[in-house]
Amino acid sequence: MTTEANTNATKRLSIRLSQDGFSFWIIDKQSNLLQSYGESSTKQDIDVNENHLIEQLTQTLLSFKEEVDAVSLIYTTEVVLVHQSVFDQTQLQSYFQLSASTPESELTFLTDDFERNYIFKKLPEVESLLIEHFGSFDIEHSARTISQLKIPKTIDQNFDHDLVIASIDHYCIEISLYQKARLQMFNSFPLVGGEDCLYYILNAIQQCEGEVKNTQLLLLGQKTQTTAFEERHGSHFKSCSNVDFFDIDLNYPKDQPPLALFSSMMT
Repeated sequence: MTTEANTNATKRLSIRLSQDGFSFWIIDKQSNLLQSYGESSTKQDIDVNENHLIEQLTQTLLSFKEEVDAVSLIYTTEVVLVHQSVFDQTQLQSYFQLSASTPESELTFLTDDFERNYIFKKLPEVESLLIEHFGSFDIEHSARTISQLKIPKTIDQNFDHDLVIASIDHYCIEISLYQKARLQMFNSFPLVGGEDCLYYILNAIQQCEGEVKNTQLLLLGQKTQTTAFEERHGSHFKSCSNVDFFDIDLNYPKDQPPLALFSSMMT
């Protein structure tokens, strides 16, 4: 396993993994075109959830094994941010208050260009599966990608307006709020009721003293879920766009750093 991308790869399989399933895509790095895309949702029964996930992922890997020469695993599991100035690599479990019973062996971290550490849960069975089929893979977390503001060019990058990036799964929502291209808030929330997503987004805007009608909303996640949110609530916002992580892949190749425009971002 590695956290550094194989920049010599010609076709990369990326897997966005969450508690409720995964999406995957293949990008031809020579033409920078999307070759394949798909989604798979896990069962609602928690007892069979992980087994079903492994079965579906195994089928996907076998289907594309001969086509790709590099693999990226993008986690969207629970995450905690800790600044480098107070970070201790030996204290991962103490930082991770969301799930106190999580063994330290199931926690890992990544660091971004702004001295922020992202501690998150990994899925050892999935990682073992990727090692078995490909030998190595790159690892990423959606929160690190989002908080470095690698925004797909499919939305209006007018930073006079506030920007909310919401990564939505069936069980949780991650919200990043930017004002003038500066990260003002990042947090994740559990989802229980049908309108929880809208409530947490509106509450984040209110906490940062923003205006809903002056806010651009970017939705990331499984297309079926984000599309449904956009159709129900998109009219509340200045604009509402629905994308997946392959849009970021296409616009920001993995061997390129975040845009220089955001080098002064502060948490």
